[in-house]
Amino acid sequence: MHSLAFPYQQRHYHWLPIIPITLFGPTGPLQTEAYLDSGALMSIFDHTLADALGIPLAHARTQRFIVGDGRFIHGRIVTLPLQIGPRRFRAPIAFSSELKVGFNLLGRRGLFEQFDEIVFQEKRRQVVL
Repeated sequence: MHSLAFPYQQRHYHWLPIIPITLFGPTGPLQTEAYLDSGALMSIFDHTLADALGIPLAHARTQRFIVGDGRFIHGRIVTLPLQIGPRRFRAPIAFSSELKVGFNLLGRRGLFEQFDEIVFQEKRRQVVL
């Protein structure tokens, strides 16, 4: 398997490992981006993306998550296909209306085990999967 390298993106004067991804739902694929967060166990996305994908959340499992500033937020978890570069797989994603960090978060569960390595190259401002 070939490595995938993604350049960091600049947001609010910081270079961040925000990568393009595609989510798949009943209404089809949706391209978006997310912050690759090695400190997050679960991926958490803005709830409006679930609506855009046609994913009903009413019966999805609800869970509380602690975020970086110590707050708890609620999310509804669904497992769905996603794609990073040419690599497509299924992973659990929580959708939340309380995520207020300014970007979606890609956490470890269901994602990190898809790759042999995930290397954050700070000096080069890129992440390699």
